[in-house]
Amino acid sequence: FGVEGGSRPPFAANPLSHREHLSIFLGKRRSRSANEARDRPLPPHPKKNMSEIKKLQALLESTFSGPNSWHGPSVTDALAGVTAARAARRPMPQAHSIWELVLHMTTWREEVCRYFEEGRYGPVSDERNFPQVGNVSEGAWKEAVDRLEQSQRRLVANLKGLSEEDLERQVEDNDCDCYLLLHGIIHHDLYHAGQIILLKKAA
Repeated sequence: FGVEGGSRPPFAANPLSHREHLSIFLGKRRSRSANEARDRPLPPHPKKNMSEIKKLQALLESTFSGPNSWHGPSVTDALAGVTAARAARRPMPQAHSIWELVLHMTTWREEVCRYFEEGRYGPVSDERNFPQVGNVSEGAWKEAVDRLEQSQRRLVANLKGLSEEDLERQVEDNDCDCYLLLHGIIHHDLYHAGQIILLKKAA
């Protein structure tokens, strides 16, 4: 789980416009079965006049903490009830632990924040990509989760400070714009949240 290279973003970086990405997403969403679409609770539909920034903020917040995330459990839901002992456990020897995944997710979220705050993005060393877990106390686990939640507050604050034109801005030395960078971190969260849920079941 979570084997990404340290020097590049942990998500695909084909230079499509955000409108092209949206059309791909909507096409996949419409392909779901009628029963699944009927049974899954959906978050409130964005207002017609809502800006792209507001839509991204709503998506970032619903996928991280809910409620009614379209895909299923939010990141917060995935981590609910996880103790330090469970977070440090490796039920799958070749996979990362829940704790390691939380640190990894935080690293990339903070890297996106650093880009918006300082204009620098990457590279990320292997040591930062998947930091080693040292202290496995409940206090250390709470600090790890608190840091992840702090990265969420920073991301939302940075997103609120962007303009619509900023979304089209190319990220220096990368094959993506700011829109794809923000969607990429959301997708990255959900990828690892799914792994956390599987690890919880296996632990």
